[in-house]
Amino acid sequence: MTRLAAMLLAVGIFPIVPTQAQELPSANAAPSELAALAGDVVTIDLPTALKLSRARNLDIAEAQARLKQGRGLVSSAIGALLPTASLGVGAVGIEGAVPAAGGAYQVGQFHRVSPFALANWIINPGQAVFDILAARRRLGAAKDDATFVGDRVEHDVVMGYYGLALAQARVQTTTRRVEESRELLRLSQARENAGLGLALDTQRAREASATAAIAQMAALNDYYAASVGLAKLLDLTPVTLLLPAADALKEPSAPAEPPQLDLLLTSAVTHRSDLAALRRQIGASDAAKVAVLFATLGPQLQGSALASNTPPTTGINDTMFRQQPYSASAAITLTGSVFGKAQMASANRALADVAARRKLEEVRAEVVTARQNVLAASRSLALVRERLAAGEAALALANAGLRSGTSIAFDVLTAQTVVQDARFAHAQVLAQYCSALATLDFVTGQKAS
Repeated sequence: MTRLAAMLLAVGIFPIVPTQAQELPSANAAPSELAALAGDVVTIDLPTALKLSRARNLDIAEAQARLKQGRGLVSSAIGALLPTASLGVGAVGIEGAVPAAGGAYQVGQFHRVSPFALANWIINPGQAVFDILAARRRLGAAKDDATFVGDRVEHDVVMGYYGLALAQARVQTTTRRVEESRELLRLSQARENAGLGLALDTQRAREASATAAIAQMAALNDYYAASVGLAKLLDLTPVTLLLPAADALKEPSAPAEPPQLDLLLTSAVTHRSDLAALRRQIGASDAAKVAVLFATLGPQLQGSALASNTPPTTGINDTMFRQQPYSASAAITLTGSVFGKAQMASANRALADVAARRKLEEVRAEVVTARQNVLAASRSLALVRERLAAGEAALALANAGLRSGTSIAFDVLTAQTVVQDARFAHAQVLAQYCSALATLDFVTGQKAS
């Protein structure tokens, strides 16, 4: 087992199947050119990729850190309600006239060490309450943001996974074209050597074989780029070659028909966590606006209490040793900055409202676009299936005609090109359909089905 596989098993990702390049099953094999560049070759399915993204993605880790910041702000706001407490030891040393018994004074020295406890409480009750309310709403917004980040990362992984599957389908399509073109070249050369074919047909077949090989190399390069992109989303080393599961692009028995637009928009407004975060931010702005008014106007309460040893006072005239055990005050403060601070708070509230409205417009556009993409892809599936079936039938007829002498190599070349385009178009529309469904779930706030 490779080091990568052991790491994946350690985080609870069990369905991954690591293999050496020469041991890959033929049904889902990595091209040898890519396997030679890979440190690990890993077959991964979509549920496993989603679990791995939750465990290792850096955007999710950053969102969790911001969530901890929000919890700290709430704790700090609640802590402002509590008094500050101090524990210490005080020392006093006096030389000269010191009090004596009977109220008289005498020349001498006095030294005293005493422990004390001091409680000090300064609070603006209105500001403290609304600061706590604003902090709690910001924490709720941070939770919603963290949820949305997780959903967005999952959506990115789904898109990357389907992109990898499409790149694999392109590799398979170009590989079949290479095999078919080589077979045509072999037949053309045999016919030319037997005096039944033209040198022109052989050269055309040779050009088509080279063109197919070039297309295959381009497909291999795109596949490696898709693997690197998905590995980055999963926080894996880029030299890991990822292979999608065999049924990554599964043909639907009946394409899904998306719900009506009004239902999708309602679902987005209700379930989108980023919209919920903006609503909580607006609430936090309202609470912060009231807190600013209380902070400027008051009232402010202040009190302190001291607990220590009783002072060594010997008489009513002994004023050298005394202490103030408590104090309290209440005040209302008026400052000229109250109007400016109120304007700033109102502006912050207006900015939050504008951000929410702009986001709502963006979400509506996303829902409309996603629904249209699902409709277009679902209606194209039947067409590309028909195109592929017709192209493969034409290729079979061209090959049979070439063997029987009723067709020429150019007919086969044309049919091969048509079939290659049809195969890739089928895989492309299938990937678009799967991606469109996942995007529709994402933009409406639903979990990917």
